[in-house]
Amino acid sequence: MKLFRSVGVSVCALAAAGTLAVTSCPGVGAANAPHNLVKNGSCAQASPSGSYGSFTGNYDGPSSFADWEVFNNTTATTTTDILPSSRPHPPATMCHVVTYGTNNGVDQVISSFNTGPSAATFSVWVYVVQGEVGIGAGNGGDTGFTALDDTPGKWVDVTGTQSASPVNNFIVYSFGSGVSDFYFESATLTKA
Repeated sequence: MKLFRSVGVSVCALAAAGTLAVTSCPGVGAANAPHNLVKNGSCAQASPSGSYGSFTGNYDGPSSFADWEVFNNTTATTTTDILPSSRPHPPATMCHVVTYGTNNGVDQVISSFNTGPSAATFSVWVYVVQGEVGIGAGNGGDTGFTALDDTPGKWVDVTGTQSASPVNNFIVYSFGSGVSDFYFESATLTKA
């Protein structure tokens, strides 16, 4: 410790700066990890209606994932279910979405419209069976896609930033026409 004191730097200051792996200092470690604004990002908890759900219609409806809702921008059927994850080194579960309409899927309202952080980044592991997936974060209905994935049969870490500010909504939707069938897990949204 004298070495660090002689140059006016403490072990805890180096740890806080990320240049030294120490977690016993106040304010360093897990407490400083970025806070995930998404709840239930791997669908570990089912909604009160159960681990399988189906919604036919337009706008918002129930999802089988706690803290998420189905949102159909076009009138169609969207199904949701929770399954054991197929990704190597996964969390235990993954979210499964099948929709028969364009720009339909699931979303999560993080906070009220016109509130939330001014900037955010996201990461979601996606596995496309059919179609294309669009992901975005933004301000309520102004939320648009800032990342797309159409890689079939392979887990892909899809990352991006918000499309509108402030950030209070997170979407995982189909993109393009036709059927979209996809899985996602480990969804994170953090203040930038």
